[in-house]
Amino acid sequence: MNSEGEQQTPAPSAEERWRAVQAGEQKRIFRIISTHSPEEASEILAQEKVESRKNYLKDEMTGLWTLAAGEAQLQRLAAHNLRHGNTPVSIISLDMDNFSEINNEQDHAQGDRAIGILAEVLKRAAREGDMPCRRYPTGDEFFVVLPSTGTEEAQVYAERIRAKIPETMNKEGFKGVTASIGVATLATDFTNIKSLLNDADVAQIAAKKAGKNRIVVYTSDLKSQAA
Repeated sequence: MNSEGEQQTPAPSAEERWRAVQAGEQKRIFRIISTHSPEEASEILAQEKVESRKNYLKDEMTGLWTLAAGEAQLQRLAAHNLRHGNTPVSIISLDMDNFSEINNEQDHAQGDRAIGILAEVLKRAAREGDMPCRRYPTGDEFFVVLPSTGTEEAQVYAERIRAKIPETMNKEGFKGVTASIGVATLATDFTNIKSLLNDADVAQIAAKKAGKNRIVVYTSDLKSQAA
């Protein structure tokens, strides 16, 4: 307490100050990547000596975009649609089937190799403007942001990837590795674009539960079933 008997707020610790700086830096980086194209944001940040930007946009192991970059792209697309009219945006959410068997029966190095192979499939399938992302640095979950893409076109895109994964994995010696894929599309109400990735995840989980190696398109019924 001070001389007047008032409770004093303790000074923040060094760790708390560091975390505050990091949080502020991440917000600044997010503003950059949500107001510029991914390529422009990469160039801007590359010109800055900012340690916290390391691996913020690109996954180090696969070279795919990160979750933060994908979410910022969704915000950019939402802002564009709110200004210029509605153009559909789709997401496919993808999870490798039987991936744990690679790690358990072989080793993590082989698991990393399988993830790299799948990442290459996504890169080769990407059209101009598409954004393939790895959700976490240590996982087998991916998603692709598909601008100006409706549900039907997104399903065709997802089917190409679904068919290509086991074909490519078999050639590389990984038998039985497939993918469960969820598709979600937003054509109106872009103020709610944050829910799009979650909707695609709900559909992907439904694909996994339905037997794996398949595509499920999100509907509101799926969310009520998952609740």
